[in-house]
Amino acid sequence: MKQRNPDSYTWAAGSYIDLFIAAAVTQVLFGISLYWILFVDTTLVTDRLPGGATLDASNLPMLAIGMLAGVGWMMAIALGIGFDITPLNFKAAPFDESLISIVAALNIGGQALIMVGIISGDLQLFRNLGLMGVTLLGMQLIILGPLTVKLVRGRAQSKDNLGPWSYGAGVGLPIIGVMSMMVWLLAESEQFVELYWTILIDSFWGMLAFGTILGHFQSRLGWKLMKPERMHMAFKGFIALCILHVCLVYANQTGYIVDDRVNATFSLPILWIFFVSRPDRIWKKVRAGEKCSIQMLSAHCWLLVTALVGLYEG
Repeated sequence: MKQRNPDSYTWAAGSYIDLFIAAAVTQVLFGISLYWILFVDTTLVTDRLPGGATLDASNLPMLAIGMLAGVGWMMAIALGIGFDITPLNFKAAPFDESLISIVAALNIGGQALIMVGIISGDLQLFRNLGLMGVTLLGMQLIILGPLTVKLVRGRAQSKDNLGPWSYGAGVGLPIIGVMSMMVWLLAESEQFVELYWTILIDSFWGMLAFGTILGHFQSRLGWKLMKPERMHMAFKGFIALCILHVCLVYANQTGYIVDDRVNATFSLPILWIFFVSRPDRIWKKVRAGEKCSIQMLSAHCWLLVTALVGLYEG
């Protein structure tokens, strides 16, 4: 395989296009799959399982739709952004362009298999194609493990000022990949499925979303919201609160804790990152007339709204 000069990293600019195209195409697959399973053919939720129950008592339909989004087209967008900005942050492109094509192919292929399984209307075919699909979606993340190791080892040479927020989500990619394959095989385990959703949505995507928001203000705009040492403190606090939330939710699912209000701990990591990112400094800059992305500013504000809704619903 042809290797790039590590000092030549500008070629990676625009490398997100393949994955953005993959995301655009597979959003259509996601929309068709969701519409099909809800309105066109309800066979998947009326067919009988070997035990006599219907599939609506199973987690497979929700897993299929959720994974099409969570590790499918949404993940393609996130990976595209990562491939594009990583060389700029680390002043090197520690990957070959063929890796981007492989990830895009696995992403599209995995989602296509799940969609075919859904529209087939055949329970056994759905389960088999779904397993093949989630395996491809999981592999797209697992093969990024070595790249993540390179980034973590080279963080001392990194030119970014986000600290662990720039590579933290990358460390979690192989873990999410393995869990994505396991959860399909263990779909009848309510505890494991709940654990998977809690880690994927509440923790991983929360970290990824905040890292993107913080990167806009701290790196792109140069607003000094946090000092480097505060970055590490904020990241460690976020991870600790996520672990606490995951443990409490899992304990609730397994019956060790019978109070459903523990689900409100979903809001703790969000409240933490909202306040440590110094919203007062952000709004001081905004009121002073400094330009920023309205979308990113809105996303930052929605952190607080989401946390309050989580407390109320919990």
